[in-house]
Amino acid sequence: MKPIAHTLRRRRASRTPITPQRGAAVVELAIVLILMTLLSAGIFEFSRAFWYYNALDKATRDGARYLSALPLTEYATTTKTTANVTAIKTIVVNTINGANLNPALTSSNVSVTWDCTPPCGGGKQPVWVKVSITGYSITLGGTLPLIGMVSGNSASVTLQPGTQMRFMN
Repeated sequence: MKPIAHTLRRRRASRTPITPQRGAAVVELAIVLILMTLLSAGIFEFSRAFWYYNALDKATRDGARYLSALPLTEYATTTKTTANVTAIKTIVVNTINGANLNPALTSSNVSVTWDCTPPCGGGKQPVWVKVSITGYSITLGGTLPLIGMVSGNSASVTLQPGTQMRFMN
């Protein structure tokens, strides 16, 4: 039989010694993970803002293209012009809401204008048509609630894309 003191000495010697550097890797990993999470959340939020702007811009382009290609007879009376403006707003709103943007776009956010060198009406064609989005805001920092809770603030950004095209007819 071996003496107990010999067994205890061997157990103590076989253990790894505790040094001050032993937990440094875990602390460094925790710091890097926090920074990488914040960086990833920022990239995600700004990417979402660019995606929203791109979707809004494409919808205004579709509306301006439709409006610039209308025949000249569609500008003959105020009634026809008002009906066309309503149709353009509907096209833009349906395109945006089909992209599932949050918050949803309403027709009050869509502005339709045109520029006539001579006054429009009576069959005079516009020179430029413009479709733009006004008053549409998104919240940066609202998609990832954990980041919003840590930082305590989120920013509201107003997106105002617009497309101006020359009248084609």
